[in-house]
Amino acid sequence: MYNSSNKAFTLIELSIVLIIISLIVGGIVSGKSLIRSAELKSVISEYNTYLTAYNNFLLQYDDIPGDMTNASEYWPGVAVDGNGNRLVYVYTDEVINTWHHLSLAELVNGTFVGSNAGYGRSSELGITVPASKMKGRGWILVDTGVLHGRQGNAFGFMTPTTFPGGASKHPWGGSLTPKDAISIDKKFDDGDPREGLLYIGNAVPSMWSQLCINNATGIMDFTSTRTDCGLVFWVD
Repeated sequence: MYNSSNKAFTLIELSIVLIIISLIVGGIVSGKSLIRSAELKSVISEYNTYLTAYNNFLLQYDDIPGDMTNASEYWPGVAVDGNGNRLVYVYTDEVINTWHHLSLAELVNGTFVGSNAGYGRSSELGITVPASKMKGRGWILVDTGVLHGRQGNAFGFMTPTTFPGGASKHPWGGSLTPKDAISIDKKFDDGDPREGLLYIGNAVPSMWSQLCINNATGIMDFTSTRTDCGLVFWVD
């Protein structure tokens, strides 16, 4: 009789191998999901940190960082004054000087430079604006213009982009997919992209084509995997 030292896998052994492979794949998928969930939660944590800094600045100086008209009196030769209209408009240097003022007041971690350092309104993560734990994203304080019928200063979670506005890195690029954006809204607020403390808007460069949310109906495109959504956390 012919004997071979090579043994084939039995059905039981094959089943065990398949189970192990399934567990490994499932663990990888679950791990990615947990990491993503932690990243989304970190956005809320970061916002709360910067809101506290903003409110403390208002209490100490009775003015808005970036828009403050006498910043140069508190930090002569360093700080640049704002125009005092109570709005931090996105197309002005105030959007960068916000973080410089907060940094000079020692109300935020890190050191951020202002427009006098030659960056103008350019959003340079970790240099002129805070970087998020979510890679490639950061934060601005800005007057949104009219968004879903509301206007005022808000913290925006964004990705710096080169279009448009005359800045080398414009501070209002899309940062999240529609699914991720609404997930944060549900965790933090009311789950309605046009109501509450958190609004979801179309960020540049796709804001005019409304690839994240239909401004008229409030319907979001949850089939999209593009990061066209911007988060707006109201402070006014």
